[in-house]
Amino acid sequence: MSSLPRILASGALFTLLGGLGGCGFQPLYAAPGVTPKLAAIEVSRPDGRPGFLLGQSLDDELGNNSGGRPIYRLTMQLSETRIPRGININNVATRYEVDLTASYQLSEIATRTPVTKGTVTVNATYDQAPQPYASLAAEQDGERRAAEAAAQRIRLELASFFAAPRPDAPTAPIAQPAALSTLTDAASPQPVLTPRERAAGASSTPAPIGTDTP
Repeated sequence: MSSLPRILASGALFTLLGGLGGCGFQPLYAAPGVTPKLAAIEVSRPDGRPGFLLGQSLDDELGNNSGGRPIYRLTMQLSETRIPRGININNVATRYEVDLTASYQLSEIATRTPVTKGTVTVNATYDQAPQPYASLAAEQDGERRAAEAAAQRIRLELASFFAAPRPDAPTAPIAQPAALSTLTDAASPQPVLTPRERAAGASSTPAPIGTDTP
């Protein structure tokens, strides 16, 4: 009896996936060209520990293909602030919030033409430990988590940009079916000739309306 709920749940899941496929649902990274373009981005890392952590996370998120030739370059400017939280009765913060803002720009390497740009802001919190080494480890962990969150946001925005249809993309003309073309030609009005016109050999040029035929 315990296997029946699992069978029902599996059937419901397959039904849901089938419905999504029928309504035109498509995962973001399944759009043609998104994953190869993300892997062709060269990340220019800003100076400092937050910049190093963000660049390292972006290499993982974008699936940077170190063996291939990059097509795009991603440059960033970072701004980091720490805000004390959880003030106790001694006016000492027991918790801190790390706010990381990353302004990025994606450009083509060959032409240096800007492709897209944006700004993401993320935050992470960590506890302020009484021991100095534990406090430093917690602070670095907060920076790492903020960098990872910023990398995920940037990857999502870049993937959405590459997946969106470009307004200047050429569109192929709609070809007319041969059967429809034949039907249109067959349905075109043909000139009605009199026996006298046929005898005179004027089948290719009908007589103008209102003009007597000799």
